[in-house]
Amino acid sequence: MPSSKESQEFRTSRTVESDPLLGWRNKPGQYRLGAESSPDYSINITVHDNGARATSQKYIQNPEIEIVGCSYTFGYGLSDNQTLPWMLEESTGKTVGNFGVSAFGTLQSYLMLKKNFEIKKLTPKRVLYLFADFHAPRNILNPGNFYSFARTTMVGNPIVPYAELGEDNQVIYHNAQNILTFPLREHLATAALLQKFWLQFKFQRRVPSMHIVTQKIISDMNTLSLKHKAKFAVVGIRTMGLDMNSYSQFFNDNNIEFIDCSTSLSEEPSMTIGFDTHPNEKMYSYWNNCLLEKLPELTQEELADSE
Repeated sequence: MPSSKESQEFRTSRTVESDPLLGWRNKPGQYRLGAESSPDYSINITVHDNGARATSQKYIQNPEIEIVGCSYTFGYGLSDNQTLPWMLEESTGKTVGNFGVSAFGTLQSYLMLKKNFEIKKLTPKRVLYLFADFHAPRNILNPGNFYSFARTTMVGNPIVPYAELGEDNQVIYHNAQNILTFPLREHLATAALLQKFWLQFKFQRRVPSMHIVTQKIISDMNTLSLKHKAKFAVVGIRTMGLDMNSYSQFFNDNNIEFIDCSTSLSEEPSMTIGFDTHPNEKMYSYWNNCLLEKLPELTQEELADSE
């Protein structure tokens, strides 16, 4: 197991690039990441031309099952064949697209889905959104998440889309933009500090509505998928920090399929990669078995279109 210092080499600086719609995206290529002082610990990452991480030895441009989400979907710190989407493809015999991107929230996952449907013309029969409790603050532009991502990816000042609740109680989507706009922030420490305080102040004003915003985005993901004849489901992989009574009621009221695979096991050290709290292969195996149990249709010979 690498030390915290060695784990820096597993960061996403080599595997992401800027994107005008999403803020950032997976960068196509083949990567071998590891620590020089621990040559036996390394990971292999393959990102295809369509932005999806490899889920088998073959490249499928138009997968039957499309999975969107954050680094928990992508499989941070693990090789291709240790990730949940790879396991799901092996288990079901269906082609699976891993469109998870590190540091994404619900909004960016929705924009990714929209881009895949409308620009890339993908036609999956199933869309799975892997949902975690920390996605909600990301949707309303949590500056902590933004600064952390900017620091670890080294892609300059990444732009970022975000959403907020308007005065008429309608959710407003803001296009990806550079939020680091204070004059002289790159030259004066006081200007950079003021920028952080200002972003944090604006974020705190949006916090009370972040779950309403998140639910609206999920509803739009469902509507978009159905429009393109794909069945949509939210897969809860970490929901301990959420009021699930509220979310469950929302899903029921809006006919959104919800698969609860969340478990406190995700916080156990034995279920993480070791140098941080990202899930390891054992945790992904648990989630894969949960999906097979609660979505048995995934193993059917043919996946049905949405009605």
